[in-house]
Amino acid sequence: MAVKRFVHYYRLTKTYKQDFGRFCNLFSTKSDMESRQQFQKWHNGGGIFHQSACIDSTVLIEVGAIVHSKAVLGANVCIGSGTVVGPAVTIGQSTNIGFNVALSNCIIGDSCIIHNGVCIGQDGFGFFVDEHGNMLKKPQLLNARIGNHVEIGANSCIDRGSWRDTVIGDHSKIDNLVQIGHNVAIGKSCMLCGQVGIAGSATIGDYVTLGGRVAVRDHVSIASKVRLAANSCVFKDITEPGDYGGFPALAAGKARDAAEEYLKLQNVDMAIKQLKAAKDFNGNLPNLDDYFTAYRVHQLPEMKSTRYDIPPITDPEVDNSTIKKQYKRLALMLHPEKNPSIAAEGAFKIVQSARDVLTNPEKREAYYRRSFCSKKSKAGSNSSWSQPRADGDSNFSRARKPSPFGFQKTDPDPNNSS
Repeated sequence: MAVKRFVHYYRLTKTYKQDFGRFCNLFSTKSDMESRQQFQKWHNGGGIFHQSACIDSTVLIEVGAIVHSKAVLGANVCIGSGTVVGPAVTIGQSTNIGFNVALSNCIIGDSCIIHNGVCIGQDGFGFFVDEHGNMLKKPQLLNARIGNHVEIGANSCIDRGSWRDTVIGDHSKIDNLVQIGHNVAIGKSCMLCGQVGIAGSATIGDYVTLGGRVAVRDHVSIASKVRLAANSCVFKDITEPGDYGGFPALAAGKARDAAEEYLKLQNVDMAIKQLKAAKDFNGNLPNLDDYFTAYRVHQLPEMKSTRYDIPPITDPEVDNSTIKKQYKRLALMLHPEKNPSIAAEGAFKIVQSARDVLTNPEKREAYYRRSFCSKKSKAGSNSSWSQPRADGDSNFSRARKPSPFGFQKTDPDPNNSS
């Protein structure tokens, strides 16, 4: 009995749902038909446009593209396949829009190039937590305004504004995969390289260059004519023109100063890294080569290098005149009166000590024994020359290399420097 009642109830419910659906479709179908009739095929390219859109006769709308109501397209605009031009979007003359571009809530200037997959005018990332702990969306009601002669690379995103329009200045160039948050204002003739991320409400001046993967914090201001090296991160305002870089971003001169501070802490490796960063930011910074020379002299003991490595002397058997010439050139670069680095005085003393050893025949001979013969002895302790001969005679004398300094080696122990 219960099963029969269930079947009867199910049939009534199913019939009611079908009838209600047909009733609703009477109105929805009518409205859809009216809406579809307002979209027509464009004569040049075969795309679709709304009757209320204002489109110049020279515009090309390719197959698969659609232009929504009240959009305005200037002369000689090209719209690629798959692109959606949203309601009330304005596109200036001679602008080229690529494939699969989404444009909404935006105004695009003249002679722009918008590459494939770009999204402009969507809501920005803005939320707040109410008194009940609920995450609520902040209203995003304003537009994005793109200037004239702007180029935007593939798959870049520019959000619409919430309290002010998002603005891209004239002649600015944006690379692929760049994210520009809501309310951002970018000046004219700026260059943004790939994977740059600019958080909301940041303000960037004119002629600013951001290297690849530069990150800019929200509500930060960057002055005009600033260049930021790749992978830099901007946490606070930059008020003066110049070259900056690092994490956080520092001016090239400050990076050099940071290198000096690391050297005071006897961290030579980090000091050299900071100095390389300063050179990347501004290769014309004064005395950079002198700084590098001083730092590398201090780095040699950590690398377990010999005195022959202080200047690049590859042959330990060179004559004294060559050594003096090399060391004299190096000493001139490291003299504390000419080299402003705090490492110069110590490096100069290291060079003087090395020169005194290598230009004195007796000291050089002793140093050669300690540094080279002992290494060869340790490296060859298990080699064939230390093993007995095949004929069983173990009392053979090892053939010795003659001294390159004219002294006869009589001590059989290579580790003995006396």
